[in-house]
Amino acid sequence: MKNIKKAFLCLLLLLTPAVSGAQSAGTQEKDVMTELQIGQAVRLMEKGETAKSRSILEAVLEKSPGHAVARYEMAYSYLLDKDYAKALEELAAIPDPESLGWKYYQLSGSLYDYLGQPDKTMEVFNKGLELYPHSGMLYLERGLTRQRRQQLNEALEDYEKGIEAEPMFASNYYRAAQLLIGSSEPVWGLMYGEIMLNLIPDHPRAQEICRLIHNAWHKHLTVKDSTVQMALTQDRTLHIQAEDSSLLYPFPALYEFYFNQAASEAGVTSIDKMDFATFCAIRKAQILGLNAQPEGRRPPGNVLFSYLGRMIEAGHFETYMYHTFRDEAPEAYSTWQSAHPDAVKHFRQWRRACPLTITEENTFCRSRYTYVDFVLPFIGSEPEKP
Repeated sequence: MKNIKKAFLCLLLLLTPAVSGAQSAGTQEKDVMTELQIGQAVRLMEKGETAKSRSILEAVLEKSPGHAVARYEMAYSYLLDKDYAKALEELAAIPDPESLGWKYYQLSGSLYDYLGQPDKTMEVFNKGLELYPHSGMLYLERGLTRQRRQQLNEALEDYEKGIEAEPMFASNYYRAAQLLIGSSEPVWGLMYGEIMLNLIPDHPRAQEICRLIHNAWHKHLTVKDSTVQMALTQDRTLHIQAEDSSLLYPFPALYEFYFNQAASEAGVTSIDKMDFATFCAIRKAQILGLNAQPEGRRPPGNVLFSYLGRMIEAGHFETYMYHTFRDEAPEAYSTWQSAHPDAVKHFRQWRRACPLTITEENTFCRSRYTYVDFVLPFIGSEPEKP
């Protein structure tokens, strides 16, 4: 099933009139009964009992033919039964589709996609994004449509626009990470993937992203000058900021630089000697290095590394690494867990109290971080003139 999110309660809150002194007791009771009926129908759908669900929704619609939520759920029930044409008929019967917000365009576009009408699908998603430009879900759906048509660059553009539009919506990080982690600049995939892991750490897709990140880290390890290094980027060219002549560093080079600096200080001379404990210590030093830039640099901090820095201060970073990547290093995790039996419980408590929060101001995306203003010893090739 595609990424069609059930939003029954949210829709009801948007569409059910507020209870006020002006409403009669009978009207209030009718609204509550309607909500309960739709809720029962949704629960039946979740159990796969779509016919029973529709019987309840039909009773609601018999009394209130224009009830947008009931009609939307009716359409969704037909989608579950793969009767996509009938689902579209139900959506078309909604007198005020805008009352459903972006969810109407998500479901409508998805149905056209299932019916094999990609041009109509794109038309609907484009219209939805004109009206709801901050919907990460609509960017995701349009990106998935493009990806199925092998328009990978356009799909990636949509996922990254979705990250900027709705930075707490994790699915766009997931899709962008999938596309970028195997590219020539995998740092972006590593960053997006780890942000997704910290937004929804217990999601079923977390294990897949953990594997991709872990494999990418180790795929790009190499030995240079008798020291283990990570080779992640082809772009180490410095740029000069035109207005004030300050040097701008490509972010992937900084990610690589601080990892390699820590690896050099650790004195690891062979990839075989890079055990998980050593790797964790190197990552910790990398994060502290990237977080050490002075105030006023551009952009102002990095939301992922700032969060991991708070984790380090709280004493949970080692637990985060072992617990998050436990399936990729099972023996190391088992040994570590035996020595730290309560660490995961304390880490989970901390994470519930201090979740990763991303706002418009601190969003991490390539459009903001391709080149960054940073105080650092000179690395890379000669700066390019603007």
